[in-house]
Amino acid sequence: MSVTVFSGGSVFTGHGVRSRPASVAVRDGRIVAVGDRAAAEAAAGPGAQHVDLAGGLLTPGFQDAHVHPVSAGRQLLQCDLTGYATAAECVAAVERYAAAHPDRAWITGGGWAMPVFPGGLATRDLLDAVVADRPVYLPNADGHGAWVNGAALARAGIDRHTPDPPDGRIERDAAGEPTGMLHEGAATLVGKLLPAATAADLDAALLAGQEYLFSHGITAWQDAIVGDYLGGDDNLAAYLRAAGSGALRARVVGALWWDRGRGAEQVADLVERRAAGRVGRFAATTVKIMQDGVVETRSTTRRPRSAGPGWSAPMWTVSSSTPPGRASARDCRTDRGPAAPASRGNGCRPRSARPRPPAR
Repeated sequence: MSVTVFSGGSVFTGHGVRSRPASVAVRDGRIVAVGDRAAAEAAAGPGAQHVDLAGGLLTPGFQDAHVHPVSAGRQLLQCDLTGYATAAECVAAVERYAAAHPDRAWITGGGWAMPVFPGGLATRDLLDAVVADRPVYLPNADGHGAWVNGAALARAGIDRHTPDPPDGRIERDAAGEPTGMLHEGAATLVGKLLPAATAADLDAALLAGQEYLFSHGITAWQDAIVGDYLGGDDNLAAYLRAAGSGALRARVVGALWWDRGRGAEQVADLVERRAAGRVGRFAATTVKIMQDGVVETRSTTRRPRSAGPGWSAPMWTVSSSTPPGRASARDCRTDRGPAAPASRGNGCRPRSARPRPPAR
């Protein structure tokens, strides 16, 4: 039996606006007392471990409603571009990573912030200058696009004659040549060619993402995509392994990915995945239906009122978004009960007249 008493600071209980001085007793992971120190120690009994808050604040853990710990964990363990403030810093980080990993067939990672590059558009020439011998694939911080080099474009057969996919856009220069920025579903043209992650890779990524979230006080979350998004690896099995072994210490709801290349015929598959996706602290009880892209990449179904003269046509229209547009709550309801749709879309005309940078 594990018993801990936290004292010497303030506690926010959620029963009032302000925190107050208090002590908390925890036995085997459950709170058994909140009050003054004497009451907490009495509830804990002899042999309790004491933690001095040193005047700090003790709060319940935060719950994040939209996060991607497995893909973020893989990024942390690969070429992580989070936090770099200039394009030159990003390029130097890629060069260092490539030099340190000469055996890697692909350079992967990501996390770069769009404001670092003019117009939010990273270009292939920057990567080609430091990594020309292998393909590079680096999604941006919001996960709605990827920065690739010439070798990656060549591997995917992308050139000026390659049409944009229905759910994405290949960024091009004035001559029509691909610049190295692939938006939304266009990133899948390269992403689907990445070497498959091993089970050990995905397990390590999940644990890295979990530890990062714990470091920020986040103890429960919804993974907003459980499936193979933009050519990435399906992360459901990693969650089930971690939940079964006890390595998953957070409570997690998984949003099963609705494949926008398929229609309502996939509902049966989702029902099967939902039934299998309940182990320990993990439950795959929702379905992620992505109806359009984001303002930053001009991939929303509607043009914002703030759009300037350089705004291009949206990638998706109402008619081209058939799977997410018409297969929502109705199609997610089955004879075994509803799988709550977790729909996202930005086509509802944002109030703000200023596009915001991607969330970090």
